[in-house]
Amino acid sequence: MKKWYLKLEKLLESFYEVIKKHGEHEEIYVNPTSSEIDKVSKRLIPKEYDNLIDSKEQGYYIRYTAVPSKKLYVFSPYILHNELVRTFGIEVETGEFIHGIARKINGRWTSVEAHSIDHMVREHKKDEIRKFMNTDWSWMDKYILTTPFIKTYEPKFRRILGEAG
Repeated sequence: MKKWYLKLEKLLESFYEVIKKHGEHEEIYVNPTSSEIDKVSKRLIPKEYDNLIDSKEQGYYIRYTAVPSKKLYVFSPYILHNELVRTFGIEVETGEFIHGIARKINGRWTSVEAHSIDHMVREHKKDEIRKFMNTDWSWMDKYILTTPFIKTYEPKFRRILGEAG
């Protein structure tokens, strides 16, 4: 492969896309640096939450989408996941992705919500849960600490998979 192509691929990986939201241009990064994550984060305070996030803790937040091909997309918490599903080429029925929210806690980006996982659990989507559990998500910890958060779902996953039918 040509050297210039590798450089271009790295550039495209670093900066993914810009989306216009509420008259503002919002950046989306793939496999971002810490400073790129900081750049798209927004400080949210409890009165602003409404439907943006479930957490009532004030702080800096981002939304993210992760896929098994080890791509992590990060963007403003004001951009909803479903606005970008097609952009990322995600097939929602597969369950092979995480739509999450992270907050900066003690200087580290940490997963605090994952609506896609909550949906699998709430709907008892056994096939999706199996695929999800068989995917190694630990690579995400390089960008956003996620492994401890996913582990909190393991008892629910085991209970659902242990059900008859």
